[in-house]
Amino acid sequence: MIEIEQLHDVYQAKLIPVSNKSLFMIGGQSTEERSDAVTKVKKTVTELYWNDFTSQWRIKQKDYMLRERASFGATLSKDKSLIFVTGGYINGFKVDKETEVYDIAANKWCTGTPMKTRRIAHSIC
Repeated sequence: MIEIEQLHDVYQAKLIPVSNKSLFMIGGQSTEERSDAVTKVKKTVTELYWNDFTSQWRIKQKDYMLRERASFGATLSKDKSLIFVTGGYINGFKVDKETEVYDIAANKWCTGTPMKTRRIAHSIC
């Protein structure tokens, strides 16, 4: 948790545990930007991974999402190879219905099938 707090970008971001040695932090907005009249959301993806050699958590930037998002739904596929992201706030407070899929091994995002209804602050599994 100390490493996550040092990133200062945890407001409305999603944390996706992939294993006991890997955690992805996706989207959100920095705590400093929450009070802005026009909220700026992020499309950053950061992996926190355990380094056995140094016995410390390390941070690695990954491929950006296709759109900035906050307050969205996110889940990991059963085989732990894909992360699905749906809806959320984009461009300030516009509610979205689009889906993105992240291939962890390839470090690439692609567009998925959009939801029928725009959603925020929802859960998916």
